[in-house]
Amino acid sequence: MWHLILKDIEQHARAILIFLLSALALPIAFSLMISKPDDGAGYFGVAFGYLVPGAPALFSFWFIGQEKMKGTFKFLSILPIPGRQLILAKSLASALLCLSIINVVVLLMPLMMQAAIGLRWFPGLQTILWVNLLTLLFVAVDATIFTLLESKIASQAIYLGHTFLALIVLVAIKLMPTIGESDTLLQRLYSISFHYWGWIPVILIAYLLVVFSGRVFEMREWTELEED
Repeated sequence: MWHLILKDIEQHARAILIFLLSALALPIAFSLMISKPDDGAGYFGVAFGYLVPGAPALFSFWFIGQEKMKGTFKFLSILPIPGRQLILAKSLASALLCLSIINVVVLLMPLMMQAAIGLRWFPGLQTILWVNLLTLLFVAVDATIFTLLESKIASQAIYLGHTFLALIVLVAIKLMPTIGESDTLLQRLYSISFHYWGWIPVILIAYLLVVFSGRVFEMREWTELEED
């Protein structure tokens, strides 16, 4: 399975590098333009909004959507590899890249910016945990969508879903005013019950989605794949 993961990463190495550079540059530029040195809200807000939904969608398109468009999924489906293992390998490749890039941006860059320009801000461990968990969930959801649907339809569905989710978050922030100085919407969501055991259903849902996608891949006749 690891050779499949390495194959996907090597095949898109240049595009992955470009995406990494954009993931580093965009939050830093936004933070320097609008944030105070002791306020990292702008940096983290852009990093979260750009990477958590965006990176899984992009990598799922590269690893699954593009192969469906080129017709190479036909050849993968006849390999002596279970469909669940194939989809798991592609999901793992996406997850490894997403988590690596996000943690570099969220953990490493604030430390480097603190040393370079005096940025005195660092996300809490609970925030880091949930950024990683949400990323895994997006990876599983996007891999499932690209497996079930044609590439163009899947891309449209994902980006429309992201837009709808962003609108929901904005409306929720407006309709749920904070109580006290530090009781933000995100902290409220944490306090619902996600402090210690909330990661379990997230991991379980992500795993079940990948297994379901693999079963669909095994059972489906791939005669309708798009061709260039």
